[in-house]
Amino acid sequence: MRIGDKLLAKTANIAVKTNTPKPEANEPKTSPGRMLAAQSAVAAAERRVAELEASVGKAVEVALDEITEVPGRRRKLTPEQYAELRENLRNNKLVHPITLVVRGDGKKELVAGHNRFYVFKELGRDTIPAVFADLADVEQIEEAAFYSNLLSPSLPDFEKYLGFQKHLDRTGQSQQDIAAAAGISAGHLSKLFSYARLPGPAIAALDAANDRGRLGVNAAYEMATFLGEHPDQEAAVTEVVERLLSDEKVTQKQAIALLHARVRQRTVAPAAANTHRIKAGTRELCAVTTRNGTVTLKFKNAEDAQAWEKRVREFIEANAETNN
Repeated sequence: MRIGDKLLAKTANIAVKTNTPKPEANEPKTSPGRMLAAQSAVAAAERRVAELEASVGKAVEVALDEITEVPGRRRKLTPEQYAELRENLRNNKLVHPITLVVRGDGKKELVAGHNRFYVFKELGRDTIPAVFADLADVEQIEEAAFYSNLLSPSLPDFEKYLGFQKHLDRTGQSQQDIAAAAGISAGHLSKLFSYARLPGPAIAALDAANDRGRLGVNAAYEMATFLGEHPDQEAAVTEVVERLLSDEKVTQKQAIALLHARVRQRTVAPAAANTHRIKAGTRELCAVTTRNGTVTLKFKNAEDAQAWEKRVREFIEANAETNN
């Protein structure tokens, strides 16, 4: 059962007038078909959840300092999106109240509306309009919000990965099951998890970035593949990710090229061999070859090699202290 159908089933007994169409009996066979079905089902489920929130009770003013939050729920907006929201709420009334739930210890926990909550704090407001949901409804509200964000084209790939990772940690489902529920291919979901294969400091830098869309899933996949081939290059990957995030002039393609350039620089072409031939009269005694700090003596005669090996060793030992 897709997540949208699951959410519809959970809210089916709510006595609210709705024009939501019934889901089709036949399951779509193709990935585009599953995606369209998921979009339709999630949209319908979101409407049901919104109606559920509205039916919980009329919005009331709640003191901001009485509200607690759970880390990881807030959707990170771009600076431009957040500024637009702040200016909107500075000049206009809040149309969509935040959603709270009262826990067993009496704490009022924020479920939805984190950015609205933070804007009100920045604007110096003391209270914010809020509706209260039942404990049993929190999971469906969170899942509807997550899958709605997931299907938004504007949501950065890294945000999608974080959402899927959180969902995986919470439910213990396999990637295949999650992909089927979301209506996307297992291959695309696996590619999104390329972020998890990046070095910890690189992930931390992405998590703290103002623009999490700077490193898309294709570039993350290439970096993770590069790291699999060159496991000693974690520091280089982190450095390149940090540069990509801090310098808008650096493109993702250039960042990948920088990594491969690092490896090429490490592989220095061996110096050309230098050979000098020594003769005893008209007969060649040996050939002396030097390459990258290595001296090789190649004698024509094995007996000469044995005799000169002792002389060379004694000479080096006798002059070693002088050369130091």
